[in-house]
Amino acid sequence: MKWMLKSREVIKAFYEKYDRYLDGVGRFTFALCLYLTIMYNAGYNSTFTNPIVAAVMALISALLPVAAIPVMGCVLIIFEFYAVSLVVALSAIFLFFLMMLLYFIFRTGKSWLLALTLLFLLWDMPAALLPVALLLTPADILVTLFGIVVYGILVIVKRDVSVLAASNDSVTNIGRVNLILSDLFTSNRLLLLILSICGVMLFISILGRSKISYAPRISTVIGEFTFGVIYFAGCYSLSIGMNVPAFFISLFLCALVGFILIYFVIGMDYKRTEQIRLEDDDYYYFVKAVPKRTISLTEKKVENITVSETDTDSLPVKEIEIDMNDLFVHKENEERSKEEN
Repeated sequence: MKWMLKSREVIKAFYEKYDRYLDGVGRFTFALCLYLTIMYNAGYNSTFTNPIVAAVMALISALLPVAAIPVMGCVLIIFEFYAVSLVVALSAIFLFFLMMLLYFIFRTGKSWLLALTLLFLLWDMPAALLPVALLLTPADILVTLFGIVVYGILVIVKRDVSVLAASNDSVTNIGRVNLILSDLFTSNRLLLLILSICGVMLFISILGRSKISYAPRISTVIGEFTFGVIYFAGCYSLSIGMNVPAFFISLFLCALVGFILIYFVIGMDYKRTEQIRLEDDDYYYFVKAVPKRTISLTEKKVENITVSETDTDSLPVKEIEIDMNDLFVHKENEERSKEEN
C-alpha cells in the first residue's frame, strides 16, 4: 500500500507545482466534452454544430472560473432551442431562471455538478455520478437534480421536435409550452432518474459523512447495490430500454472509482482511530479522531562513520596545562559578581 500513498503524494506535489496550467487544461477538456455532446444531441442550429465553435467556447471557459461551464452550456442549449422555436427557447430560459434562483437560495457552490450530471446522462452513464457523492454535502444534491431536469428538457425537445417546430397554424404557442411541461412532469424515465440518482447520492453523502467506522466504504457498497436494484427494476417495470451488460459493468467500474476516491482523496485510516475525552466547566466532549493516511516522500538517510584504531593513532594530540589555582580564583570572582548584582 505504500506505493499508492507515494504515488498520491507525487501526484499532489506535481499538481501543486503546475496547478495553474492543469486547472486550465482540465476546464478546457471538460467544457469541450460538454459542448460537443450538447451539439451532438441537439444540432438544431447549424451555426452551433461546428466543432470550432465548441473549441472556442471551451477556450473561453478555461479562462473563466469553473462556474462559467454550466452557464455557457445553458446558453448553448437556449440557442439550439431558438432554432426550433422562440417559445421553446423562452420556456428553457424560464426554467433555467427558476433553477438559478434556487441555486442562490441554497448556495451550494457546486455549479460544476450540473454540467457533470448533464454530461454523464447524455453519455447514458447515470451510475458514474454515484462516486461523486462522497465529496458532496446533502445540499449539493440539489444541483444534481437541476442537471437531471436540463437533461429531461433536451430529451423532450429532441423527441417532440417535429411538433414544436411546426407552424403556428397547427400548434399554438401555449400548446408548445403545455407539451414541454406535461412531458417534463410525467416522464417515467425522468422520475426514475431523480429517485434513483438523487436518492442514492443523498444516502451516500449522509452515511459517508457519519461517524461510523469505514463509513465511506459502506456507503459506496450499499449505494451502488441500491442504485442497481432501483434502476434495473424501474427500467424493467416501466419498459424502458437499457443495455443490461453495459449497465452492470459500468456499475462495477463506478464502485471501483469510488474506492479509489476513498483511498486517494478521503484517505482515512480507521486502524489508528483514537477516542478522546475532553471537558470544560460545562460539558464533557467525546471525540473520535480518525487520522489521514500520510507518507513522507523524503526519507532521512543516516550515514554511520566508523573510525578504526589505526586512524585514531594518527590523529594529532595537543596537550593543555591547567592551573587549578586560576580556576578557583575565577570561580570566586563569578560568585562575588552574582552577589553584588
